Amino acid sequence: MNGGETYLALEEVKRLRSYKERKHAVTLQLIPFFGSKALTEITAEDVEASRGQRKKRNGKPVKLGTINNDHIILKHCLNIARRKRLLTINPASLVPIPCAHNERDRILSADEWQQLHEAAAPISSPCY
Repeated sequence: MNGGETYLALEEVKRLRSYKERKHAVTLQLIPFFGSKALTEITAEDVEASRGQRKKRNGKPVKLGTINNDHIILKHCLNIARRKRLLTINPASLVPIPCAHNERDRILSADEWQQLHEAAAPISSPCY
C-alpha cells in the first residue's frame, strides 16, 4: 500500500465530510504524480511541479481553486505523516498557496429576488 492509499484508509480521514473529494484527488492526481516516491523523497520542488502539471482528464487546464484544493489535501496528508513521525518537515507547507480570487459579487434582479422570497420558508413567530 502506498502513502496515498494509507492516508485514505485512516479512520480520521474517512470521517471527514470531504472524504469523497479527497479520495478522488488522491487516487486520480496525487498517487499518479507522487506514487513512485517515498514520503521522505518528496520536496517542495515536487509540490510545485505537481501544481504546474495539473490538468483535467481531457488535457485542459483546471482552475486555480482546484489546484489549491489538491495542494491542501497533499498538505494534510503530509501533516499526518509528520504527526506519525514519518517526516520531519512537510514540503507542501513550504509552497505558498495563491489566492484563487473566486469571489462572486452580483445583485439579484427583481425577478430573482421575488423567486428567492417565494422559495424561502415562512418566518414563524417566536414562542413567548
